[in-house]
Amino acid sequence: MFALPQEIRADANRLFDVQLGLYQKYMRAEQVVATDNKVKTAYFLQPIPAYGKVLTEEEKRVVGDLSYGDLYRRIVAGILTLRPQGLPIYDLGDVFVNQKETIYADHIHYWRDAANESPGNRLVAARMGELLAETWGLQRKK
Repeated sequence: MFALPQEIRADANRLFDVQLGLYQKYMRAEQVVATDNKVKTAYFLQPIPAYGKVLTEEEKRVVGDLSYGDLYRRIVAGILTLRPQGLPIYDLGDVFVNQKETIYADHIHYWRDAANESPGNRLVAARMGELLAETWGLQRKK
């Protein structure tokens, strides 16, 4: 029922465009529902091991194949085209760019220490907080 026609599946560029278009359509629909219900929104495109960080030796051992990096960045670029339409979308791809220590525990999850603390989660949360404050006009508590 959800399979795309063979002529679309056979052409990688066309397939990408169709899938990206569907993703964009669903995000726009989600935004319309949120706006109608007066719900604040923000969308975040997460960092990945294949982009934005020089991996440590430990990370290189656990993150797996990184060949998807260019494709993911194409997706990010396509999704960011919705920003001019009023969707608050943010790319977190550079959040770890200056981090020298181990962040990734596997292909997408962040490493945690014995106390269950995660530098990756803290950095992502801090960036999201900054962006939400800017987007929604939030003020820091005194």
